[in-house]
Amino acid sequence: MKNLIISSLLFSFVFFINSLTAQCVEGDCINGKGVYIVKNEMIFTGYFSNGEPSGKGIIHFKNGSRLYARWHNGMPEGKSIFVDSNGFKLYHIIKSNQIQGISIFKDPQGYIAAGLLWRDSEIVDIVLPIAPKPERENYKFL
Repeated sequence: MKNLIISSLLFSFVFFINSLTAQCVEGDCINGKGVYIVKNEMIFTGYFSNGEPSGKGIIHFKNGSRLYARWHNGMPEGKSIFVDSNGFKLYHIIKSNQIQGISIFKDPQGYIAAGLLWRDSEIVDIVLPIAPKPERENYKFL
């Protein structure tokens, strides 16, 4: 999972390199809200400033995964949510293009599967829930 998340984040950064096969297909991808496709591999939907993602936006990857984030100077920054194609979610913080601090990993039903401690996009500690899954109902986020 760690490799998938990091690969997806790194892959998303490639999005911002100008490409002959990249195109704005809807809206204003310079200074407004738009939809931008890169090489039929990913789609960015969100806000742009000076031709770069800026503000709220979502990257939809070809494999069905998504990255919800706020963007600054073309890069995700701050609180982000990565959702893989199976519905697992990672709530995390990105600072200077690196996952940092504590993140929460949830299964598709919304149960906390683990807490992760990150430093420079590397997992340095994992905390697993103590209670067995059926007894974790009070930990479910709606």
